[in-house]
Amino acid sequence: MKKIAAIHDLSGYGRASLTVAIPILSYMGYQVCPLPTAILSAHSEYKDFRSFDLTDQMQGIIDHWKELDLHFDALYSGYLASEKQMNIVSGFFDDFSQDDNFILVDPVLGDHGKLYPGMDTGMITGMRELCKKANVITPNLTEAAFLLDTAPSPHTPPAESNGVKPSVNSGRNMLSSLRLRREMKKKWLRSLIIRTTNACGG
Repeated sequence: MKKIAAIHDLSGYGRASLTVAIPILSYMGYQVCPLPTAILSAHSEYKDFRSFDLTDQMQGIIDHWKELDLHFDALYSGYLASEKQMNIVSGFFDDFSQDDNFILVDPVLGDHGKLYPGMDTGMITGMRELCKKANVITPNLTEAAFLLDTAPSPHTPPAESNGVKPSVNSGRNMLSSLRLRREMKKKWLRSLIIRTTNACGG
């Protein structure tokens, strides 16, 4: 059975993160090995959510996986609660990445034109670096704007900002939460593909 390392939070309420990833990937036939980053009372779009940070436990879990000599067919990261966690996950990718496995980064930073509570500019920078190690990244429109260093807006695609050089260098980029008119969506995607391809040296 193929194994996936899922690095994400566990939300008590709200259909998100490990609460969703584990049953879906298990149903698809994969063994999901969760590396929890935090336990949240509800996912981060709910006001005043509570969070129990697991940064200090993450490295111990990783060290035990090394002792077990585990091999993962895919590495997947989602919600990370701090820059320190991004550094831990970056090291995890270095330790467990192989020619025959796959790395996906969901750069959880914000939505609707703003950062989630607890996120800051330092975490945007850290996420850009983490994305460089991924085969695929899956930002929503707001996250794509922050990663590309453009002005995010809940209504206007960030690709319409002019004169900004891309700062993401991953293999493939997939946008989630696209709620645009068809012609605007095509224009946005065409612009993003050109900019990220140039950033990757393609």
